[in-house]
Amino acid sequence: MADRKFAANTRTSPAASEQELRELMRRFGATAMHSGYDQQTAQQGVFFRVAGRRYAVTIDLPTPAEFRNSPTGRTRTPEASLAACDQEERRRWRSLVAYIKALLVAIDDGILKPEVALLPYALLPDGQRFADVALPQLDAAEQRVLTDLERR
Repeated sequence: MADRKFAANTRTSPAASEQELRELMRRFGATAMHSGYDQQTAQQGVFFRVAGRRYAVTIDLPTPAEFRNSPTGRTRTPEASLAACDQEERRRWRSLVAYIKALLVAIDDGILKPEVALLPYALLPDGQRFADVALPQLDAAEQRVLTDLERR
């Protein structure tokens, strides 16, 4: 039996999920929120401001080519590929809503501080996210440590 993904059969549209995020963000004190699509990277993003800081959370959008074959390996028609792609987009949006809701609840309940929970998504002055800058630096530092340990 194949593993079921969260919200695999959702009928909630991406637009409805986005609206739910707007309401959620407003309830938790976001002073601005908008979404955007980057055709070059095939990512959709949610951009918001909390406590004066700007944040961006993105999801990779699926493409019909990813769904040419069914889970059993059978070739799908173009229409079926598109339908599966649309379903996956709806599913990813529901996952995004659940993830952001969990973060905001953890913040609201005092489990996490906002600046810690949202740090990976913080936008730097040049428009890059903190995680996108910090992770390569962390990887390089870890590699240097491993190299130094191997030399010993």
